[in-house]
Parts: sequence; C-alpha cells; structure tokens
Amino acid sequence: MRRTGQVAVVAVAGLVLAGCISKPMMVRPGVSYGRYEADRTRCMARAVQEVPNNTQIGWAPYVGLYSVDVNAGIKRKVYEQCMRAKGYQRAELPGCDGKTIELARAAIRNDAIQRMKLGQPAEMCWFTDASGEERIFTRHEGT
Repeated sequence: MRRTGQVAVVAVAGLVLAGCISKPMMVRPGVSYGRYEADRTRCMARAVQEVPNNTQIGWAPYVGLYSVDVNAGIKRKVYEQCMRAKGYQRAELPGCDGKTIELARAAIRNDAIQRMKLGQPAEMCWFTDASGEERIFTRHEGT
C-alpha cells in the first residue's frame, strides 16, 4: 500500500506541474501585484487575528499522526470577505505551465512583478513559489 500512496503523490504532482489543477483565488483585474500582495497580506493577518487556531491531533491509517486547524475554513471565509470588501472576486485559476512559472519567477527575482497589473481571470494562472507560497501571475501573449 505504501507504493500506491507514492504513485498517487507523483501523479497529483504531475497534474499540478502540467497546469491541470485549478484553484479558487481572489483576483481584481487591473490592480498592481504590489497592491494585490499588500491587500492579501492585510486580509490574511485580519483572518488570523479574528479566528484563533484550533489545532486537533489525530491518527489515521496510511497517514499516521496528523494535526489540522479545524478553524481553517472560517479563517478562509474571513479572508475572502476582507478581499471582497476591497473589490476582489473569487475565480478558478488554472495552474501555470512550466514556461509561465519561469517567467513569473524571473519577474519576482528582479522585482518587476510589483509594477505589473493583474489581468482578467482567463489570462491568469497560479503556482507555488520557492517559499511554498501560492502566487498568481498574468500570462501574456506568447507565454
């Protein structure tokens, strides 16, 4: 059974890398990435302040010991309400493909991303950066 779990993880990772998995993200077309990240950080902080952690520890077969914050869903709702109050909307974004991720990482490295603007949801995708944070990026013609 351990081998099956490893195969499933590899298959899911392959789908993410291929950009096949969509994810709900809060977006506001036309806002700068700098503004988006500032709004996002403020709303995340607000959610953490308003909703305390409630960590539960359990055990499950094939997983072993695990912990989960049972208030995570409420925190997500507070975050989304805060972002909506700032003019953002929830949209399903596909995962970025490899080429787009490399373009996004280059824009992050040279800080050019702060001057870029969010596009329409159909032009956007998401990826996980080197620190494990989920980021969004606007794909441009030819990318």
